[in-house]
Amino acid sequence: MLCASDGLWESLQPLLAVEPCLVAKRDFVTGFTCLHWAAKQGKAELLSQLLAFAKENAIPVNVNVRSSAGYTPLHLAAMHGHTQVVRVLLSDWDADPEARDYSGRRAIQYLSPPQAADLQEEGVVVSPGAGSDNENTNSGSGWGRGWWFPRVLPGNLNPLRLLNPPAEAAEDGVATGRTKGGMQRKSSLSRLNARLHRGRHRAQIIHSASFRDPGGGGKK
Repeated sequence: MLCASDGLWESLQPLLAVEPCLVAKRDFVTGFTCLHWAAKQGKAELLSQLLAFAKENAIPVNVNVRSSAGYTPLHLAAMHGHTQVVRVLLSDWDADPEARDYSGRRAIQYLSPPQAADLQEEGVVVSPGAGSDNENTNSGSGWGRGWWFPRVLPGNLNPLRLLNPPAEAAEDGVATGRTKGGMQRKSSLSRLNARLHRGRHRAQIIHSASFRDPGGGGKK
């Protein structure tokens, strides 16, 4: 990973010659592969060399591989403004321009408007259609960085549905009081209150006995 982050083929080639599968190795923290580092550094030639090496050695490498944050090499190239890497990935290696990271953004949405317009004029990317970029209605521009709710939220709402059941189900559970969890909580609270009551009663007995005049000998 260190050699890949340096962006030098001369450093990577001896390692890949010994262990070709390193070309697809992922960093355990960031999830970056050699392709991610080459795209981030803007090394279009290195990126092509890595993909060509994988193809020659029959190593399965996904050009749209995702990092821990869902970034593909195309996302990283766009985020850092490396338009030449974007061209190489889209034109030569069939990267997916519609791939979205875990924030719901496509790579082109990380480009500045002038860069996106230039790539559009060259035919490298196509203008987003009205139906494909409805997520940008609140961003104010065609190349905005808004969320695309239909794809992002439904999967993320499943845990919330479990934690917050529908109102009808919640009302039924309160009205009947027959759910197993509710009965267990009720019985647990009853036992706890009984123990606290017994503890307070014992404390009162001890307190009263400790200050009582033994044998009533205070009067003469």
